[in-house]
Amino acid sequence: MTEFLQAFLQVRKGGIFLFAVAVAALTGLYFWFKWKKVKNAFSGSVAPTPSRIHLVPDTEPDWVSEDAAEQAVSAFSSLGFTDVGAYKIKEMKSVKLFGLIHPPEQITAVVYRHEDVGVWSDVGIEYENGESLTVSNAPLGGEMDVRPNARKIIIKGLDEIQLLEKVMQERKRAPCKSVSAENFASEFERSYAEDMDWRNSRGTTKEEIRRVAENMDGDFSDNDIDAAYLQSLGNEIDRLNEECIQTFIETTDMRVSEWEKIRDRIFSVHEKIPPEMLLEYIENYIALSEAQSAQLESFIDPDKAVKEVFEAINESLPEDMKSKKIGEISKPVKADIYAFPNGFPEW
Repeated sequence: MTEFLQAFLQVRKGGIFLFAVAVAALTGLYFWFKWKKVKNAFSGSVAPTPSRIHLVPDTEPDWVSEDAAEQAVSAFSSLGFTDVGAYKIKEMKSVKLFGLIHPPEQITAVVYRHEDVGVWSDVGIEYENGESLTVSNAPLGGEMDVRPNARKIIIKGLDEIQLLEKVMQERKRAPCKSVSAENFASEFERSYAEDMDWRNSRGTTKEEIRRVAENMDGDFSDNDIDAAYLQSLGNEIDRLNEECIQTFIETTDMRVSEWEKIRDRIFSVHEKIPPEMLLEYIENYIALSEAQSAQLESFIDPDKAVKEVFEAINESLPEDMKSKKIGEISKPVKADIYAFPNGFPEW
């Protein structure tokens, strides 16, 4: 079921207003099952879900004047919400949003627009103790787990008045964080980061993939679910490698002259690589013969940390094939940064 694997890329969701993440990630999968003839277009269009996002003011939010978005924003305004403005998400080009706040009730509302899925709304509260409640009429996303203390209620078809009523019914009698136009963007980004840290710490599970498949048209075997899980895991490994490298680039104090010698020859060994997938992973960077790969299989131990396994493998290689460790990072996950062969600075 190759198409299922291709379409099921980075499925994520989490914090107080992150249904945008789930919808963006699930779009390709859902659309493939609805229109199988265009599967290739969608399998290549779903971008990995980033560990961090940045909101950018949308100076020309034409989409807000479209019927569904205008109706949602107007409905929230009639309920006493104050506009905080339209935003783009720098790292998620297909998603835009419009924020509103209700300071007396300490409630935030967000109207989203996804270029393929359409418009939906979230209403939510964040408590001072770190818990949160979000009620959404998002079209997708209920299949995915959420981090502890981040309660999510998805009810398709609710209008904005009903979303607010549901929040008022479900909210706890507990102190809430204050909301303001000044902290909207920073709080949104912070909540996203917290949830992606949680998601990165656990990854996408087989049960989540199974729930996604159960909501699709068609029958899927256990083998399909297993294969989709491995595909999703591979995507997560690659995404985290790219983000680890970017973090190293942004934080390293390496001299420019040294950096120029290795800038195109670095990779990470991060904690989310299962040891049993390590050889396949490092062969992206180090050319191993079949004999060497077979020999190095003896180093693979699922009970050991991947860092330790890689160090043993690297040490066993000939000198001209060894990678050189050039740094360590702790976010988005713990990782050692290496320069692979022929890319070392002459220190």
